[in-house]
Amino acid sequence: MRAAVLSLLLISAVAIRSSSALADPAEWVIWPSNPVLTGSNNQSGGASVLKIGGVYHVWHDDAASGATRIMHATSSDGYSWSVSTAVAASPTVAEDAHPEVVLCDNTYYLWSGNFSNTRLLTSPDGITWANQGQVQIGAQQGWATASVVCSSGTPKFTAWYRDSGTSYQRATSNDGVSWTNTGVALPNGSPGSFDETLSHLDVLESGGLLMVYAALQGAGPPRFAYATSPDGITWSKQGLVSMDYSVLPPGTQDVSTLSLLQESNGLRMWFHVNNTSSVWHAWESTAVPALSEWGLLVLLLLVTTVGTLVFASHARRPGVHAALR
Repeated sequence: MRAAVLSLLLISAVAIRSSSALADPAEWVIWPSNPVLTGSNNQSGGASVLKIGGVYHVWHDDAASGATRIMHATSSDGYSWSVSTAVAASPTVAEDAHPEVVLCDNTYYLWSGNFSNTRLLTSPDGITWANQGQVQIGAQQGWATASVVCSSGTPKFTAWYRDSGTSYQRATSNDGVSWTNTGVALPNGSPGSFDETLSHLDVLESGGLLMVYAALQGAGPPRFAYATSPDGITWSKQGLVSMDYSVLPPGTQDVSTLSLLQESNGLRMWFHVNNTSSVWHAWESTAVPALSEWGLLVLLLLVTTVGTLVFASHARRPGVHAALR
């Protein structure tokens, strides 16, 4: 019952809190009822989330069978997910991990694998997939981690990825299989800096480009940082994001793969927590209030509701409306 009330309060607060696109990607609030997703054997790893027709879809890796495979689940809110089902039960690569999914021209594209062997799958519905072959970037046959954006022009796909090196590279492709490297997109920082080692990343388009990535100083632990770009070629590092990592389970405060989503009221992020084999969720701080604000916002909602009812009972003119911003 308490959990249900907590969820109701959050929904009420979110409903009356607005945010402009990419208003403050530097600050995040971790959802208090994490984790939101675990694998069939509590082995859920990297996840890629899309929202299609009001339904959230996640593709994530899962090592329950002993060989990492790609799973799919759906949700109406991004918190509670259906039981995951396999979309690639028999991996064709050594590690079918870190899925990256985009929907482009009514076709789903899914890249998964590892540095030495990344493959592309395509699907008309996100459920039934066909293998299109290995990714080729020059002599390289894959990437360690990547974020892909689709466009209506040429080239069709742009990827930001990390290979065996230390920086993020940029590549373009018209078919998602054969790629042309265009050089370094974001270099790693100097020794002792917050991002001297770069890990997983995700890139989001919204009035420009936002990159959120896992970075390490020295031996870590990994922490999220972000960068912005007007064109995807020139990036400006903005530093570490603000997130309360202390709420993660003791001894498991390493973050890695992530997936960003732009909602009407702000950003959401799903991310993997190392050593827990589960996916966690966080809101951009301008999209959801801190816990200390909930009481005030819910009180405001109640007062507004009562006021609206009183106003309606005495109103003589139709067509009068009030809105909270």
